Amino acid sequence: MPRDFPQHTERALDGVIEECLSNAECKAAFPNVRADKKAVLAKLKNGPVEVEVRVPPDRSKPTRVRLSRDLAGEAVRYMLYNPGAASRIPLAVSEAAKGNFAPLAEAAIFYRQNIVATGATGLYLSITCAEDLPFTGMSDAAKQRADDETFLGDYRLRQQREACGEWPRAAVEKGYSELVHSKVPVLIMTGLWDPVTPPLYGDRVAKGLSNSVHVVVPSGGHGFGGLRGTECIDKLKTAFIRTADPKGLETSCVGSIRRDGFVLKLPDENR
Repeated sequence: MPRDFPQHTERALDGVIEECLSNAECKAAFPNVRADKKAVLAKLKNGPVEVEVRVPPDRSKPTRVRLSRDLAGEAVRYMLYNPGAASRIPLAVSEAAKGNFAPLAEAAIFYRQNIVATGATGLYLSITCAEDLPFTGMSDAAKQRADDETFLGDYRLRQQREACGEWPRAAVEKGYSELVHSKVPVLIMTGLWDPVTPPLYGDRVAKGLSNSVHVVVPSGGHGFGGLRGTECIDKLKTAFIRTADPKGLETSCVGSIRRDGFVLKLPDENR
């Protein structure tokens, strides 16, 4: 992390958009959401946009802010962490394409206040500056161009490299990043549209875990909030703990997990 965040976020974003277009109500509400996404990115690439937002603690008082491409992209990435929040992405993108960037800007502020500002940043940097950044390498011109075409861009990679340049870190032991091989029973779960640890990571680690099963949760993000049928996940975890037999698990119930719809319109207060 965060070398592949641009591609993983783009994959998840496109996946959510395709789910919207496969849903009759969402497609009717946002038939041009693919083109809207491209138009919004093009607009943000030209520079920050001026936005009037209403945020706690006093939502009655409007505030003007400048929304950058970096923080808009990061807001979308955080929305993708949870299927419930991701269900608002087609609406936010469609509104931005029409010139209303308030939903994206308000999401950016929310996540800055409730994730970035409240996280254990020092601990996060102490771990990732030692265990991840040394293995990211320097991006070549082709990857830089590819990253720039994604909604997130190189924001997180750039920011984290700069932070790790200032933060003390330990040296990890040789071979730290090599694949772990074990016969220990392991149940691996990933969300289909996780923007940070996507299913390909589950597939990769499973290659070294001979007594494992990898379950991909439909419509899931980094978490599974906002999905219907998630009692299946609890049943699988319970059965796994009781039996320690991942390959004997009955996983067919995962196919019944569904997104709990999409948000199709703004609240009255934002109209």
